[in-house]
Amino acid sequence: MFFADENLQFICRKILRRIPFVTSIILHGSRATRKANGEDNRDYDIFVVLKTPLSPFYLKRLKGIEAEAQRCGLKLDLSILPTFRLKYGRGDLSAYFIKVTGITV
Repeated sequence: MFFADENLQFICRKILRRIPFVTSIILHGSRATRKANGEDNRDYDIFVVLKTPLSPFYLKRLKGIEAEAQRCGLKLDLSILPTFRLKYGRGDLSAYFIKVTGITV
């Protein structure tokens, strides 16, 4: 799927440049489901899927990207999602919700 949203492209570029081991970027929330019609003040809810057990060490870099986006006037919420949680998250409702409503960017 192609997104014409320049802000989303900017965010994805920043993530891919600063965070190693990214396997995918998942947009979720109101922007992914398109439930809020015409509201441009919505935030970007993004899961960064990492294939490494060291993912907590990259949290500080993600928070830096959030702060930079906020200085540019964007509302951004970045979260780390390990690949094993998506793959083996049976019975985990949040992992199920991400799979159902999220859009891989």
